[in-house]
Amino acid sequence: MATVLVLKNAEVYAPLPIGRKDILCFEGKIVKIGEVKTEHIEQLEVPFEILDLDGAIVFPGLIDSHEHIIGGSGEQGYKSRSPEIGITEIVRGGITTVIGCIGVDTYTRNMQSLLAMAKNYNEEGLTAYIWTGGYDVPPTTLTGSVKTDMILVPEVIGAGEIAISDVRSSKPSLHELARLVSDAYNGSLFTGKCGVTHFHMGDGRDYLNPLFDLLQHFDIRPFSLYPTHVNRNAELLKEGCRITKASVMIDFDCCGGDLIPSLRSFVENEGDFNFLTLSSDASFVGPDFLYQQMMESLSYFEWPLEKILPLVTSNPARVLKLNKKGSIDVGMDADLVVVDPTTFEIFHVIANGKIFMKDKKMEYEAKYLNYSTRKIEIYGKKTTG
Repeated sequence: MATVLVLKNAEVYAPLPIGRKDILCFEGKIVKIGEVKTEHIEQLEVPFEILDLDGAIVFPGLIDSHEHIIGGSGEQGYKSRSPEIGITEIVRGGITTVIGCIGVDTYTRNMQSLLAMAKNYNEEGLTAYIWTGGYDVPPTTLTGSVKTDMILVPEVIGAGEIAISDVRSSKPSLHELARLVSDAYNGSLFTGKCGVTHFHMGDGRDYLNPLFDLLQHFDIRPFSLYPTHVNRNAELLKEGCRITKASVMIDFDCCGGDLIPSLRSFVENEGDFNFLTLSSDASFVGPDFLYQQMMESLSYFEWPLEKILPLVTSNPARVLKLNKKGSIDVGMDADLVVVDPTTFEIFHVIANGKIFMKDKKMEYEAKYLNYSTRKIEIYGKKTTG
């Protein structure tokens, strides 16, 4: 990896557009935005690389707040288990930061494996964190509690995905939910992490009522709650729009291929875009499906790029307290995606200053390939939601 990386003549969306700029990165950080004289870089006695983008668009690396990075168990028996998610799959979707989770199966898909996969991503140059727990309350943790997981394990940033309003949930009482949210919040006081409780929303008739009740009856702050799958059905989505007005961040998953109708309903019900994120829920769909759904929505609504970018950059960075992620500015991590200004096709992906994809070709190569003779090919047959 070059110590110095320069992106010349970039049309920068930070995620709001700031015009054509050069971006100077040093040891994985953005150190200058503005004119960078190439001759000065060449005089430095350090490894460097210069990418002349000729007006291509650059925006922050995507933050995917909900991925089943060690695979999912499915609900059609052992034969429906999905495999682990590789780094190349993540990079192809312009994702540079990922938060891994476990769902209903906390037995064959456990926290130890989840943590190991996140550490693998981090060692390879991406940024990865994890939610501790799964559907059940009390949650299955690494150290016996959410709070101590957050204090002792750097990768753990909060609790999740906790299932409510779902036939598969453990049917926790409101007091149990309040205690869990409080534990995650208190863990944040020691660590500076977000301490958010990430809720899996099902099709149950309670919808978001448990979260409204937490806000009304307990000393729970809005930024401590982060429900996902809120676009699961029409009534739940309407309640999601309502809870954004209470400053609660909600998340739409994109795995069902229904982002366009979800966003249309969000607009019609006057949801607050400042409190909306998008995630892939990758397991049986690839992480890159998130970016595909974003671009299809952008075309359908004829929105400017800056309308949708915050939903996968600055908004998740804010709720997750990832203070060095989600925007292009001096001092931020050099997580950058370069796309064609007309087609939005991804050309380059840079994470922490390391080039993972260059000219649409994967530069990254997993370390374990040096010790392996395996050949793996996975071609999913499902093509639409």
